[in-house]
Amino acid sequence: MNSKIPKEFSGARPFLMGKKARIVANDLTNQLGIGGREGVIYGQTVPSSSGVTDVVGLTDQDYAINVFVDDLDEAYWLIEDLVEISDESIAMEFSINIPESAQPNNTAKSKSGFLNFIKRIFGKLT
Repeated sequence: MNSKIPKEFSGARPFLMGKKARIVANDLTNQLGIGGREGVIYGQTVPSSSGVTDVVGLTDQDYAINVFVDDLDEAYWLIEDLVEISDESIAMEFSINIPESAQPNNTAKSKSGFLNFIKRIFGKLT
């Protein structure tokens, strides 16, 4: 599947972390040597709040997507018009380890409640 990032979210953005992406080839991205390269989305940000200043591309939107390009071993912050989702499947595995000392109580009920919370955020975990 090769699709642009959906714009129908009226301000809200979909959770993209871990999805495979392709950087759009244009004069700017080709000059940087990243046009057409594929990678994995490592994050999304609002630059005015996060302090991210090295965003590739010009836009009036205060939003950027971080794509890690494996073969360059480098991550790039890009405007969303320069990022295409190349595969909707998740390309990374998430693991959360919480020390027992940090858990409020160590009952099966609290563990299953926490796992359900995480599943609602990240979708189905395997």
